[in-house]
Amino acid sequence: MRIAEISTLHRPVPPVGEGSIESLVSTLTEGLVERGHEVTLFASADSETNARLWSPVPLERHRNPDAWDWQVYEAFQVREAFRMWEEFDLIHCHSYHFGLLYCDLVPTPSLHSVHIEPGPDYRFLAESTTNRSLHFCSRFQAREFERVEGIEVIPHG
Repeated sequence: MRIAEISTLHRPVPPVGEGSIESLVSTLTEGLVERGHEVTLFASADSETNARLWSPVPLERHRNPDAWDWQVYEAFQVREAFRMWEEFDLIHCHSYHFGLLYCDLVPTPSLHSVHIEPGPDYRFLAESTTNRSLHFCSRFQAREFERVEGIEVIPHG
């Protein structure tokens, strides 16, 4: 399977020291590669992976002096992954809400892992999209999304 894994640009993958989303993305990406999947990791260029690495920035955002507004780079990275939709059988987005803006524009199915406490703005985007699945880490996190189709609760680990 050809899979796009879109990390945040908050830390490299895997992170040095601390980092939650990027640690999970690293474990998942490396496991998929070990199982023979063709994975492209979208992350900062200082990331280390056995997958193909695609990066919009040379360094994670805390060490990148040019990254004044981090959301610009996150949105750009996600947009580029969705622009490459023909290269993937699945696009898996870990980058906050940005992927929900693009998922209905391409035929490739997308999975959006929600790693933060989603608010009403996130629910608005989720309710207005169809070509996607949402992954929540807990029932508490998903409690406001019961009426939204295509959600699953899968705890980390």
